[in-house]
Amino acid sequence: MRTPRVAISWSGLPRYAEAQVRAALRMPGAVLDVIALRGPKAGLDGDLGFPVHWITAGENVSWTRLGLGVPDVFFCAGWSAREFWVLAHAVKRQGGRVVCMVDNNLKHSLRQKIGRYWFRMQVLPHIDAVLVPGNGARELMDYFGVPDKAVYTGLYAADGEVFAAGPPLASRGRDFVFVGQFIERKGVRDLIRAVERLRAEGYACELLAIGEGGLLNALSKAGVATLGFSAPETIAQELQRSRFLVLPSLEDHWGVVVHEATLSGCGLVLATGVGSRHDLLSIENGFLSVSGNADSLYAAMKAALGVDESWMDRCWRVSTDLAAEFSPRKWAATVWGIVASLEAVGAAPEPPTTPSPRTSERGDRGTNHEGVRSLSEDATR
Repeated sequence: MRTPRVAISWSGLPRYAEAQVRAALRMPGAVLDVIALRGPKAGLDGDLGFPVHWITAGENVSWTRLGLGVPDVFFCAGWSAREFWVLAHAVKRQGGRVVCMVDNNLKHSLRQKIGRYWFRMQVLPHIDAVLVPGNGARELMDYFGVPDKAVYTGLYAADGEVFAAGPPLASRGRDFVFVGQFIERKGVRDLIRAVERLRAEGYACELLAIGEGGLLNALSKAGVATLGFSAPETIAQELQRSRFLVLPSLEDHWGVVVHEATLSGCGLVLATGVGSRHDLLSIENGFLSVSGNADSLYAAMKAALGVDESWMDRCWRVSTDLAAEFSPRKWAATVWGIVASLEAVGAAPEPPTTPSPRTSERGDRGTNHEGVRSLSEDATR
């Protein structure tokens, strides 16, 4: 039986994506062409362990110009990058299959209410399946009319060879760590307000903020220690020194850093705008605040500062347990499972053999947002 030719596209090819691709290529008989829009790693693919076909935004692309044959299955990074979408249409014209990789979450916004009709007319007829990060994006695909059997979870995963469970939380010296851009969308102003209020009440509230951005000076003026964007190995070390990751984003489609933190055994303080809360946050490993509400974030962080050692021990176990649901190896198994399904039954794939985070057994810990404590009421009383 002929081995199907498979290609995947990515924007910028971040480090976690490199680990996922390497895991896929380790599968016996795997053949995978990688196309990436130029980003920070552009031109530096010699150390990746696999070739990358780099393209630039606005480039007139085709499979012929890339020096590649038209694949049987193409994993397309969304539909907004014209370059990737042109390649996807070429695959469909040749009778191939297209898997759209989507990381947005259901927000019930006006844009999504209008966009659902555009999606059904302009995108859905040209794809055979979608691959999403987790349950938040799955809900959006259901809203957009994608059949449930054509939706697969597990799009993102941190590299478990870099991020590993650290020491017990009680022995870690730092209360919180933030990783991301120092910008409004990441909720940094709310974070500053919450920290200042906690310190005014006598809490040490030790926080390290890792990243860069326009609010760097505001963080420094508030007495928050900062570290510039760092290599994954450095971030892994800082996560292992911290009890909680705090991520008060107004919007984060998933947030791979949340997976990095749970792999490291950290507790979580997340905002409702963080997509991975549906998959990695439970009442046993963290606290949920309302995005854009500094009072709610203050209450969540205060609750985190008040937990005892037994809670921290349970938190460490739950975080690492939930983190195990996602990995480059599981991503690779899902990708090849999708390929096998599409090759076998055309445009009506069956779920992959790898357990989906949506259906896996987790006892009583359900990570659906309805089961996670919200402290917004306490915060605004």
